[in-house]
Amino acid sequence: MRFFSPLVLLLPLVAEALCRSGSGPFQRGLIWGVNNDILNGLDLGDLITFYLHWADGPVPELDKQNVDFVPMLWGRQKLDQWRQRKKEMAKKRPKFVAFLNEPDIAGQANMSPQDAADLFRQEMQPLADQGIQVSSPQICWNIQWLQEFKKACHDCSIGFVAAHWYGDKGDFDKLQKYVDDLSGVYPGLPIWLTEMGLTSKSNPSQQEVDSFVQKAFTWMQTTGKVARGVWTGSFQINSPPDGFLSNLGAFFNDDGSPRNLFKWFSSQQFPTGWSKSQWSEITSSSSSSSSSSSSSSSSSHSSSSSDDGSDSGKMGVSRLAQSNSTQTKHKVVGAGKAHSRKHKHKGHHHKAGGKGQGRKR
Repeated sequence: MRFFSPLVLLLPLVAEALCRSGSGPFQRGLIWGVNNDILNGLDLGDLITFYLHWADGPVPELDKQNVDFVPMLWGRQKLDQWRQRKKEMAKKRPKFVAFLNEPDIAGQANMSPQDAADLFRQEMQPLADQGIQVSSPQICWNIQWLQEFKKACHDCSIGFVAAHWYGDKGDFDKLQKYVDDLSGVYPGLPIWLTEMGLTSKSNPSQQEVDSFVQKAFTWMQTTGKVARGVWTGSFQINSPPDGFLSNLGAFFNDDGSPRNLFKWFSSQQFPTGWSKSQWSEITSSSSSSSSSSSSSSSSSHSSSSSDDGSDSGKMGVSRLAQSNSTQTKHKVVGAGKAHSRKHKHKGHHHKAGGKGQGRKR
């Protein structure tokens, strides 16, 4: 007779619960917004596990690669698309559904917290009652908006917190603070950052973009504060979705070939040239300094305009080390107005769906 520890018997249940809640091992995803033909022959690597498509439906080429589709109720302006998503979900039930695209921004879902709560009860709560994990509204920056939504929707079944983050090349400390602020609104819930990017106004170089992505995603992976992260990079280098976002965050060259940024994002867990132990040693000090309030300033760098797929993937190691060594000098600022995108890029955003032409985000 064989005897089993109760812990061993519970492990499958624990694993399933973590998977269902989205709070298991950190996962990377895509916010798809480019010609689907790019996916022909594209190796998604081992780390990309899910994707969103704003109001649009699943992408067959991604589904064939066993990447989970997360449907989205974009907002009241796109309820026709949402009705189609519901028909699809009736045939293939998703594990997760995202709610609203930047309701705190005038050019996007643009809703009051109370209106969002009413829509949640109407459309999302029935899904949550079926066991589907439904997100909080995907704010862009306004933590106060989210707090007011929580009060208005105090009886709503929120499965995970979803939000967007955009900032400047020197804003890694603000990203950390933003995650803490989100956690403060919904303590204990998994956090998904479903869009992330650097602004064009910060004029980052290619090295600075790559270093930021590597540092941010390795931090999210190793701290346990974020369950899932998405870099807004699914576009071609000279066809950015708008002037707000730095084009150097692109995953693809003009010919559709993957850039080094995508190669790292899809296949590497730690910054190029770093081992897990080296990264842990470096970040142990920077994580403790995320609550620092000392001031800093950033110098301006010129931007690179291309990435031909050569070994520039080794960029960022020295700069990453430098940025960590000076981490305690950086000022921690909340999401605040730094994440506002009201005046820059709304109304002609991400091209997604079909051939990637002319669809507003």
